[in-house]
Amino acid sequence: MSLADFIRHIYESHPQHSMVGFYDKTQPALVLRDPELVKTVMQSNFASFSENMLKVDPHLDPLFVVNPFFASGEPWFTFRKRLTHAFTGKRIKMLYTSVEQVCNKFDDYLDRILSDNNGAMEFEMRTLFSRYTGEVVANASLGIEGFCFDGENHPASFVTMGKLTQEPLKMQPGSFLTAVIGGIWVSVKRI
Repeated sequence: MSLADFIRHIYESHPQHSMVGFYDKTQPALVLRDPELVKTVMQSNFASFSENMLKVDPHLDPLFVVNPFFASGEPWFTFRKRLTHAFTGKRIKMLYTSVEQVCNKFDDYLDRILSDNNGAMEFEMRTLFSRYTGEVVANASLGIEGFCFDGENHPASFVTMGKLTQEPLKMQPGSFLTAVIGGIWVSVKRI
């Protein structure tokens, strides 16, 4: 049984309780069920609940250790402050409006594609949802138009830009990359 399955089992086995305690080896732990308790812990008493059950070695996984859901101690406080300021009620409402607009664009895009193809079309789901995600990031996060539903060849499309970032760099004579690699090659030859 995975940790997630274990926590779910504890959560679902005690519907009449607002919280359930258990031991993680020798450390006591709590599973909060009541939304008001979660709110209290996350807003008012977070200083007393900053330790996370999962410990990650920063030397073994430096990327995972900065994930706010797995951080503990001082890094967790820092991440929590950032997230608290980033996701205020007002900002969530603004984000909701932006995402709702993107959903409407997505719906119009699908209607347009389907009507052009007599109501039947096969989609590559990864590409389709990359378009949706790119448009959400452009609209909600950056506040700009992503042009993700305007065709493949739009020069300002996030989809086009994303594909360009995945192409291998071409080394042109006199380019910065050629100079850097050339400098490294000269250094290696000396050794």
